[in-house]
Amino acid sequence: MALGHFWTTKGLYKLATTNFNGATNLYMGLLQGAGGAPLAVDTAAEIANLDTVTNLLASATEAAGGSYARQLLTGVTATEDDTNDRVNLDAANAVFPAVAAGAEIYGGFISQGTGVNGDDLISVFILKDSGSGTGITPNGSDITATITDFARLS
Repeated sequence: MALGHFWTTKGLYKLATTNFNGATNLYMGLLQGAGGAPLAVDTAAEIANLDTVTNLLASATEAAGGSYARQLLTGVTATEDDTNDRVNLDAANAVFPAVAAGAEIYGGFISQGTGVNGDDLISVFILKDSGSGTGITPNGSDITATITDFARLS
């Protein structure tokens, strides 16, 4: 079990073949459930070969209820960081309006497509596994994902 941001093999392929600057087809979704991330999707090795959101949702549960919907990431940019020898992928903050009260948000995912389950799964991030980390317990309010470089690649 590990906390972190894990790339799928498909996501790395897309990164190598797609210009993410100004991309208008990256979506973020939230994963919800009791006790943290399910054992089937809590390591980089388990996530690496998941190709679509449908594949992920076979073992994980997406948030639902209230006004929850996947959010289109805007202001997506890729910048070179010579000081730290990496590339930073950034986006504007994502706001998930009125997420219904219920089970804890333990992580989320980024996909590329049109916001449907068949979209290509790019990456999964885990905020809380079954042993550690801090999830978010929705209470019917908005949840804002403050994004500062959603990926730093070296």
